Amino acid sequence: MVTKASSELSLRVNSLSDITDFKLKDMNTVGHLISMTVGSQEVSADFHVLDPMNPKADSKVDCCGLITFAQWNKKPGGLLVLEGRICEGGYGIIQGALDNVEEEAKIKLKFNLYKYHSKGYYKGFHTDEQEIEGFISTDGYNNVDDQAATDYKLVPNHCFSLAIIGSDEKDQDLHVAYGPDQKFVLKFGQKAGA
Repeated sequence: MVTKASSELSLRVNSLSDITDFKLKDMNTVGHLISMTVGSQEVSADFHVLDPMNPKADSKVDCCGLITFAQWNKKPGGLLVLEGRICEGGYGIIQGALDNVEEEAKIKLKFNLYKYHSKGYYKGFHTDEQEIEGFISTDGYNNVDDQAATDYKLVPNHCFSLAIIGSDEKDQDLHVAYGPDQKFVLKFGQKAGA
């Protein structure tokens, strides 16, 4: 019996400290939620973390969230699942959208997940600095914790999990790489899947 290999993309960060206390020698996956707008409300970028691709310069990246898990089946109309931490202001924005059952919550976001290779870090899964658009799926498990997380207190934050369906109104891309020189562009969203 031949089993078809799964083409699902799944990236997990070993520990939140891999992001918040980044060290090049650790060589672990790192995830940054660069920006997020839910409805018309933009989540503030309260996290300031080291850039894995430029750590010696001590350059900081401003993020509204930290991504600890990402999953996508690489199909244009497929669910994109993101889990991690959202800054304190994002808690109310996301929870307000989840509480509004009358209307689908529109979402725009940019993110980068970095992977390590012997040549250094590279973007393994990302939006290529472009905002992707969609809505929070009513079929997925969506949550933002009421209580602030206690394991990282430098920036008040809440754990979150969101399942996102791409827009059916515009063509969009997600970028996947399996090494610094093995890069692929894949279509994302319902329009691309039509």
